[in-house]
Amino acid sequence: MNYQGPVIDTHHHLWLREYISWLQDPAAPHMAGDLFGIRTDYPVEEWMHDVVPAGVVKSVHVTANWGIEKSLSETKWLQSISDLHGFPNAIVFQADMTDADLESKIKEHLQYPNVRGVRHQIHWDDTAPYRKNVSCPDLCNTQEFRRGFDLLAKEMISKEITQAKFDEIVLKAYPMPTKDSKGSMKKWADKIDLIQSIYVGDYNNTISGTAWGALNALTERLDWYRNARGTNNESIYASASGFDPVINAEKNRLMNLVLASV
Repeated sequence: MNYQGPVIDTHHHLWLREYISWLQDPAAPHMAGDLFGIRTDYPVEEWMHDVVPAGVVKSVHVTANWGIEKSLSETKWLQSISDLHGFPNAIVFQADMTDADLESKIKEHLQYPNVRGVRHQIHWDDTAPYRKNVSCPDLCNTQEFRRGFDLLAKEMISKEITQAKFDEIVLKAYPMPTKDSKGSMKKWADKIDLIQSIYVGDYNNTISGTAWGALNALTERLDWYRNARGTNNESIYASASGFDPVINAEKNRLMNLVLASV
């Protein structure tokens, strides 16, 4: 697809090395491998030089992991950069979803207008200690984590969107093909119609008109309305189960797109 329109960078990072422990000397083992190439400052001016010529008009900054204790400082720093440069347009801050004081910490971050969401990275690999950063392998099933998730859902439900805004989000997520190749125009139209029908249909109609309803409609299509390739249905089952890395990446892209639009 030869897309020439505006672009939203839905996941990027900015940092000053002095603020981030995992970029300090001496280098420590990291799940991403050797960080030599990024152990330097990456300010907004350099990021803008890299991406704005490609058509990026808005962006979502996902925490660069300053550490939970410095999370609010990172948000404050990012907001000051946005006020000066116009980027980033949405901020996803670092948080511990099991924190008993999570609600008050969310409110602290919400004093900064670009805040849209939180990130709690969850890694568990018995073969590498630096890939194990949570207290148990089934953290997402714990009562404490689910309580935190419920707080985030309520926050997204509180963000209202119009039908016109939802239409805009869908077209940003799935732009119309520039030419009809092998039935691509009909496939695209069918996809858009399906998303719209999910958005106002049974089950989702009680939350349509909210950011949560928008996200749910977009991700429900991935979970339950994808077509299998050939006769193998395993990919569909995997996507709905939450263990398909490709689908999870797409869901994260859609979530950040919704967050950047409200």
